[in-house]
Amino acid sequence: IRTQLVDMHNYAPDSTFIATFQSAVDTVNAYVDQPIGTLTETIRGIDGQVGPSTFIDLIHDAQLWAADAEVSLAAVLSPRDNVEAGTITMRHLFSIYKYENLLYSIYMTADEIRQYLEYGYSMQFATMHSANDHMMNFLPATDGQQPELAGISFNFTSAAGIRYEVDLRQEAGHRVRLISMSDGSAIDPQRMYKVAINSYQYSGGGNFIPVGLGWDKEKLSSRTICNTANDVRSYIAQYISQRGSITPRLRGDWQVIPTDWVQKARERDLKILNGPSKYH
Repeated sequence: IRTQLVDMHNYAPDSTFIATFQSAVDTVNAYVDQPIGTLTETIRGIDGQVGPSTFIDLIHDAQLWAADAEVSLAAVLSPRDNVEAGTITMRHLFSIYKYENLLYSIYMTADEIRQYLEYGYSMQFATMHSANDHMMNFLPATDGQQPELAGISFNFTSAAGIRYEVDLRQEAGHRVRLISMSDGSAIDPQRMYKVAINSYQYSGGGNFIPVGLGWDKEKLSSRTICNTANDVRSYIAQYISQRGSITPRLRGDWQVIPTDWVQKARERDLKILNGPSKYH
């Protein structure tokens, strides 16, 4: 068998085929082009790979609202997408949230939230020994090629609703220091907090639950509160629609330190991340 790519530019579309499916195409286009609200500033997906970002914080805000949760855990799902300021349509929401994940609510202690974050940041960030080091966890570069990420961005997870620092001078597993809840109240180490996570991570994706926390199915079941009937994207749409206009903001829940090292490494590593990569 020999295969080949055939240039179709000189072939007219089959009119019967087009007519048969045109109504379906029109229905889909009408759905994805419907306006949801407005965005006052552009948000960039790539920013979520190197620290807090307005792109990810919009997802956090929607998840906290949809699940009526105290803490949200969300990952970098669209590192190559930007959403420009202006009218937001359903088409834009497929850039903000690519996947058909549902939203789950589970109970976690503060230390379990810390462990969860430690596991995610071990995939995302490297240990820095000076300002000249990478902050991102890159594989060793070979033959003069640009380094590739060791992990995949949809496992790069941050939290909202709780304040913390990620110290890249420390080895993986010892980087996260919890400070307080977002409202400034003290963290209660004995309390169970209501946490929103997506169905990918809930079901074991990225190994956050079985490896990061060491939970088996029985323990996860005992901590599960509920899951939503609709996907996360639909709740982001509702969140934006109810507000009409969204001004992107950094929640200020977390930061990566030491600040001077990270500022220099961030610019260097963003140039690499913005280049061609098989790990998006």
